[in-house]
Amino acid sequence: MYSISALRTRSGSHDLDSDGDLDLAIPNLDSDSLTFWFGRGDGTFGNRVDRAFATDPADVLIADFNADGTADLAVLKWVPASIDVLLGQGGGVFAASISHALSGGARELEGARLVRRRVDGRQHLCRLDAAPLKEAMLWTEQFRRNWEARFEALDSLLDEMKSAENSRARRP
Repeated sequence: MYSISALRTRSGSHDLDSDGDLDLAIPNLDSDSLTFWFGRGDGTFGNRVDRAFATDPADVLIADFNADGTADLAVLKWVPASIDVLLGQGGGVFAASISHALSGGARELEGARLVRRRVDGRQHLCRLDAAPLKEAMLWTEQFRRNWEARFEALDSLLDEMKSAENSRARRP
């Protein structure tokens, strides 16, 4: 038997450790953590692995946001309202989270089409939608690569200028 948070959250399933087996990622509001269960391939899961998380993880979305072939996580947090992105490094390991603050909370996310809201009585259930987030990350990745190429070209030019200056300084 597997125990999880008693508070209502949304979990995700995906092959997080690249072994071909389905794994689970579950946010725990009551313990401010993410719980991972790595599948064994026979319908059961290995030991529970908890990763401490800042505060109030409410929803987790699993997708390859940076198009590197490794599963990444986007975690919706309530307090403070933000989306944290944890880029996968392979083998079920994730980099430190990159937090994107949301000043308008869930309504801001809805406006950006990153969250879908469903009202169930007094509860407002929000679910992350990966498509716009992935599109934004791919767009920023293009600019990052472009700027890296420009900075490398600038570094090369500066190295050439410095080398030319040094060779002129050595001449009598």
